[in-house]
Amino acid sequence: MTIEPGKSKMNAWITFIGVVLLLIGIYASVKTVVNLTLFEKYPQTGVLSINFFGAPTYYQREQDCLYPQTYYTPDGQKTRQPNEEEKTREKNQQKICVEGVKEQRQTAKINDISQSLLFLFLGAGVLAARKIFF
Repeated sequence: MTIEPGKSKMNAWITFIGVVLLLIGIYASVKTVVNLTLFEKYPQTGVLSINFFGAPTYYQREQDCLYPQTYYTPDGQKTRQPNEEEKTREKNQQKICVEGVKEQRQTAKINDISQSLLFLFLGAGVLAARKIFF
């Protein structure tokens, strides 16, 4: 049984693509497991985030939400103590901010798990399809 040269090349390319997808899936899965087990708070950066421009990415932290607000007198020259309404508003804003950070962490975790599984299944599927069709 001889293999046609065109089919052999196609088979090699499909194998290459399947292996690359599978390796990306394994890498993402390992990194996701590391993030889940070693970090107290799940990092907001995705395991497969690609930064083409080299600029560091910034993700908000819980500490960023806890900043003091300054209140001024009506003339704008002196600082003053906040009244009860302003204190309540400030606490609500901090609570909303912290909840937003927690939600972003949860979203990053779900995205990382789903991307890891996607690449694992794509790689395995391409390799299985190669066996079936070629």
